[in-house]
Amino acid sequence: MRKLLLSLFMLFAAISSALAQELTVKSFKLAGSDLTAQTQPRKDLNNRNCAVVKVQFVG
Repeated sequence: MRKLLLSLFMLFAAISSALAQELTVKSFKLAGSDLTAQTQPRKDLNNRNCAVVKVQFVG
């Protein structure tokens, strides 16, 4: 019984914390010195070059 209650509590805690995530974009800027798009190009489904968007998470 104790393991069941602990499991239910952990499941509830995991679900509630996953639903509580909210991110806000504080800035968006061009990194002119970043060469990732030139050194590691990627193609989309139409075989055209894609943009590179890097996300930095500070938390």
